[in-house]
Parts: sequence; structure tokens; C-alpha cells
Amino acid sequence: MVVSTRVSPVTVGLCIMLCLMAATVHGGEVDGMEQGDDGGHCPDGYILNDESCYRLEESSKTFTEALDTCRREGGQLVTIDSSEENDVVTELLLDARQPSTEWAWIGLTDRETEGEFRWLGSSDPPSFTDMSPVIGNDDTVDCVLITPEFGWAPLYCDGYAAFVCETSVIK
Repeated sequence: MVVSTRVSPVTVGLCIMLCLMAATVHGGEVDGMEQGDDGGHCPDGYILNDESCYRLEESSKTFTEALDTCRREGGQLVTIDSSEENDVVTELLLDARQPSTEWAWIGLTDRETEGEFRWLGSSDPPSFTDMSPVIGNDDTVDCVLITPEFGWAPLYCDGYAAFVCETSVIK
């Protein structure tokens, strides 16, 4: 019995294609995008949690600059509706372990009516907050930061901080 050691170009091509596909689909990611169980995925650089995608931007910007950046990417500053979601966002900051990410803008503000914090685009009071009782609020601090150490804290909107963008899962 003679066994040929010669491999056809078609076989080589198929092997290369399968190897590339295996390298592309790895650990729930497709082409650098995190993928959910239902096939939905997040844009590159975002992490998936339930029906939302999150990205921590470590560069410091004002609240308005941060909001503009998130909107350019098709998202918004993060809206945190539960303790579990707050934990996800806090973990993003902790994982970065950078001095620039000790504080990050979220999409909560009382710019429209002093003392009545609302998520951007909503007229309803938040269903969940983690506002720090240690840090007070006055009529000059209208935008809210999240920090792993103190919870949420209002600050001057023209201050500089990292920020968290949120966007919908791509189906």
C-alpha cells in the first residue's frame, strides 16, 4: 500500500481557512467583538453585560466632552439602573487600576432642576442610586461621577474625569 504524502492546494487552503476561523472565533469574541449567547455582540472595545455594552474611556474629559464622545460612538454616558449594573461599572474602574480611572462620569445630572438628579434623556427619578452621603451637593455641582471607594458623587461639570459609555447590544 502506497500512501501519498503530497497535499493538494485545496486541502492546504481549507486548512488555512479553518485555522483563521478558529483564531477569529475565540472566547466568545468575533472579530474583536464580545458576543452574547443569543448571537448579539458589542462593538470593539466594549464589554457585554445582559443587554448593554460598556466601555471605560481612561482619558480625562469634561462631562460634556465625555457625553459627546459616547454619542459619536452611537451610545451615551452610562445609565445605571440596578445594584448589579453598578457592580459591573465599578468593576470596569477597578480592572483598569489606573489613577485616571479612580473617578468616571456617568449619565446622571441635576442641570435642569437643582437637587433633582435625572439620567440624561429621562424625566423620571432614578430607580437606583449609590449617591455618597459623605459628599454634599450644592447648586454648582451638577454632574455625577462614580468611584469604587465612595459610590456616586456630584462634581462640577467642567471638571475632568474618565467616563463610561454604554451602547445597545448589536443583534
